[in-house]
Amino acid sequence: MQISTETRNTTKCMIEACFLLFLFHYVFSLLMSSAEVGGYALTFYDLRLPLFTALLVLYGVRAMPALGLLFIYSLNTQSVLQNLTVYSQLLAASISCLIYFISVGSKGAVSFGRYKLTFHRIGWLVVFNSVVFEFVHQLMLFLFHFDEVLYGDFFSTKNLINIQWMMTSCLTGVPFCYLILRCISNTAWCSRYLNEQKKIIFSGSRVVYRIIWLCSLIGIMYCLLSTKHIFLLFTGYGLLLLLPIMVWGTVTIGHSFIVPIWSAILILLGFHSDGYIQYNYAISELEILEPLATASATILVVSFSLVLSGVLVSSNRSYIKKITRLMLTEYYTGLPNVYALKRSLVEYPGAGLALIHCPELWSLTQTHGLSIRFMFVKSLTAYLLPHLQDNEDIYYQPGYGLYIRLGTPDKEHIHNIYSLVKAYRFSYGKNTFGINSGLTYMLSLPEKYNLLMIVGKLSAVAADSINSEVPVMVTWDDNECLTVASNITSNDNIRSELQSAVDNQSFVLMAQPIISSSTDSYYHEVLIRIRNKNGKLLFPDSFLPIAAQAGILAQLDMTVIEQTFRFIQSLDESKSESKFSINLAPRTLHHIYFIDHLTVLFKKYEISPDRIIFEIVETDIIDTKVAALKLEKMRSLGCKIAIDDFGTGCSSYSRLEEIEADILKIDGSFIRKILHDDLNHFLVRSFCTVAKIKKMQVVAEFVENEEIRQELIRIGVDWLQGYHTGKPVPIEEVIL
Repeated sequence: MQISTETRNTTKCMIEACFLLFLFHYVFSLLMSSAEVGGYALTFYDLRLPLFTALLVLYGVRAMPALGLLFIYSLNTQSVLQNLTVYSQLLAASISCLIYFISVGSKGAVSFGRYKLTFHRIGWLVVFNSVVFEFVHQLMLFLFHFDEVLYGDFFSTKNLINIQWMMTSCLTGVPFCYLILRCISNTAWCSRYLNEQKKIIFSGSRVVYRIIWLCSLIGIMYCLLSTKHIFLLFTGYGLLLLLPIMVWGTVTIGHSFIVPIWSAILILLGFHSDGYIQYNYAISELEILEPLATASATILVVSFSLVLSGVLVSSNRSYIKKITRLMLTEYYTGLPNVYALKRSLVEYPGAGLALIHCPELWSLTQTHGLSIRFMFVKSLTAYLLPHLQDNEDIYYQPGYGLYIRLGTPDKEHIHNIYSLVKAYRFSYGKNTFGINSGLTYMLSLPEKYNLLMIVGKLSAVAADSINSEVPVMVTWDDNECLTVASNITSNDNIRSELQSAVDNQSFVLMAQPIISSSTDSYYHEVLIRIRNKNGKLLFPDSFLPIAAQAGILAQLDMTVIEQTFRFIQSLDESKSESKFSINLAPRTLHHIYFIDHLTVLFKKYEISPDRIIFEIVETDIIDTKVAALKLEKMRSLGCKIAIDDFGTGCSSYSRLEEIEADILKIDGSFIRKILHDDLNHFLVRSFCTVAKIKKMQVVAEFVENEEIRQELIRIGVDWLQGYHTGKPVPIEEVIL
């Protein structure tokens, strides 16, 4: 018959518990201290009851056979009076542990020092345990007619002294015995525990303070154990000085380190109680018992202070570790973040750094939600970790990607990592994705570096890796670092200049004429520039993307509209028929108060709406229905609407069915090739045909020479715009 693993483990634990119980019961019996005072036996520090309690906490019901064997062994080897003490301790430990486990459940067997279990353990394993033992012990003495050792009243001073010492024994002895038993029974746990205590001890206070603490402790103990009562420190008064000394050691060095020391001190104090109390020379019973009661109470208070302060310190350390762990990890994935990366780079000087950038995750996030992003990151990390070197790790920063701290990499290792990334397939529900990714890396970081700058540069060149489908190596030197810093500052300056232009309405307005192909009529398109602090003009292609990224396109458009209206208002009455075309970002149409603000500006500057044409790029329109509604309201005010850059989007024709406009502007890319490319020539003619069907006028951009102008007139284009018909000039210099 084969014995199950559970049965073998249970049997092993029983044998182990039996061996440990008999071994330490013998040792602690030798270390027990007691004294006969006035014909009564007073027990000082006794670790036998804590031993039984700790054994039951650690092994549970599997410790009962060992306790039963001890009961039988004591019955045959000790006197009746000694057996009554052991039996009382066994019964008290069993009852208190039973109630303790009923109140806290199986988690009660965990290591001591847990804040949530502290009061349960003090209540049941210390106070209740000690009181039950003393009560049962007194009851057994009475039942077995040991009248000569009875203390009479249960609440007598003699019983109070014994209870206080027993509480002290349980308060310090139970965790002390538990620590010894668990270290012997579980060597792996012991190793982890010792390593943890080593970190705590060596990360504590300065060495000089520890030396002072040790010298102070040795000095006080010498005074307490000495029989020469030279001055007050050699009496029980010295016990009071142990409190600040031991509490300081608990807080700065560590509770687990102080507990064995304090247990050894209590054993010494128990054996040499007559040294600091001198009850042997007292005359009356009151002179004997009063200092003993005071001393036992003082020691109990010190012990309580040590335990509670130790638990609080351990709880605070655990809380700080938890906060630190949260600070160093990304919340949703649990992976170490960029702060953890910064710390690890200090531990690994000269390490390399790689970035896996997955921009496709943004579109997947918009479709499936944020959960797919975090699931992909965790899944890819688990996939890559087994293939990394021992001294490498992965970090995650939302918005950038996965960072790999490289150990001693070479290009082959980097290419292997990238091959794994490219081959990886991610399953989400019923779908399987191959996420397009780029990898950029630096083989070795310089001695002095700015991590955020390096991260920014790796991210900036990630697109090159995605397009070329090979890892891109980034090199770094002082000169390049300065160049990157300069570029970053330049972008910041553009953002600052842009904000200033919006706030101060200081855009430089340019105007380019748009002339009629059949009459002398014309109007002007308003173009914008920004003049920086150095007097240089910045063109829209340098600041419009930044405005879009910053989300201030609507503010920019309203500023340009108001500046244009102010200029129109400044014109004399002879130029009251002049018309201007203003570009408008489609995002501005989605601004909830745009029409209201526009109406206010028309009234404020007394501008007739029929003098204003608003140009919209139809391919940038996000919501056609919203845009169509806003454009219709603008037309109802009297404004005209032009569709700009027509032909560049595949949805251009379908958009014309939904959006009503007055003017169609053909993109210049078609106009430039009209003389030499039959396809472009045909497209321009078709655009004109569509415009006539929709009763729209046609504007052609990029009219660069007379040949193009003549051909456009022949095709039937209504308006012409380009360097051949007129270059942009400051709006103040426009001849109307």
